[in-house]
Amino acid sequence: MRTRWLVAVILTIALGSACMPEWTVHPRGGPRVAAAGDSILRQLESYGPTHPQSTRALTRSIQDAGWRASVRGENGWRVEQIRDLAADAAARGADGVILVAGVNDVVWIRQRRRPHVAREIVAAQIRGTLADLRGVDCVIWPTVPFGPNYYYTGRRVDRLSVRRINTVLRREAEQRANLVVPEWAANLEEHPGYVRPDGLHLSATGEAALQRVLLRAMSTCLRALAPPTTVPPTTIPPTTTVPPTTIPPTTTVPEPSRQMPTR
Repeated sequence: MRTRWLVAVILTIALGSACMPEWTVHPRGGPRVAAAGDSILRQLESYGPTHPQSTRALTRSIQDAGWRASVRGENGWRVEQIRDLAADAAARGADGVILVAGVNDVVWIRQRRRPHVAREIVAAQIRGTLADLRGVDCVIWPTVPFGPNYYYTGRRVDRLSVRRINTVLRREAEQRANLVVPEWAANLEEHPGYVRPDGLHLSATGEAALQRVLLRAMSTCLRALAPPTTVPPTTIPPTTTVPPTTIPPTTTVPEPSRQMPTR
C-alpha cells in the first residue's frame, strides 16, 4: 500500500496539475497570451531563439511582443492533456492561446489496436479543445509535420494520422473565426534544416522559424480585432462676417458764383 501511495505522489509531482502558470505582470494592461503544448513548445520555452540564456525564453518573447504571458509545454503530452491547459488559460481570461499539439497523438494512434477508431477519438478531442476556446479572441494551432523522423515508424499509418489531424484543423478554421492554422508542416518540408537529426525536434533556425510563425499569426489576429482608431472631425470655426464698409455720400461743394464787376 505504501508503495502505491509513493508511486501516486511521484506521478503527481512529475506530471503536475493541468494548470497554466500565472500571467506575467508585465507589460501591464497588455493582452494575455497563453502558449500550451508538447515538447516542441517546451523547446521554445527552454532554448528559445530570442532569449537563449533564459529558461523562460518564449515567455519573454511573448512579453517583448507587448503581451502578458503564460507558457507551459510538457514532453509526451497529447491533445487530451493539452486541452486541460487550454481550458485553464481560457478560464483565466486569455485573449489569445497558442497550441502546439498532435505529434504525440500520431504515435498514440499507431499503438492502438484499431487506428482508424483512435484517429476519430483524437479528432473529437481537437474539436472539443477548440470548443473550450470559443470565447478566446485568437487561437493559433499550426499543422502537424510529417517527415522522416525517428518517432514515426509506421509510415502508412502515421501518414494517414497526420493527414487526418491536419484536415480537422483546417476544417475547424473554416468554421471558427477565432482560429488560425499556420501551415507549419509545409514550411518544415521546404526547410529540412529546421529539424535536428531525429527529424522532429527543432534546430536553432527551426526554433526561430516556428516562434516567428506563431507570434506573427497571433499579432495579425489580435490587430485585426483592435477597434479602428477614430480621428475626431476637425471643427472649422464659423467665418466672421465683416459688415460692408459704408461710404458716406460725397458732399457736393457748390462752385463759387462769378459776379461780373460793376462799372
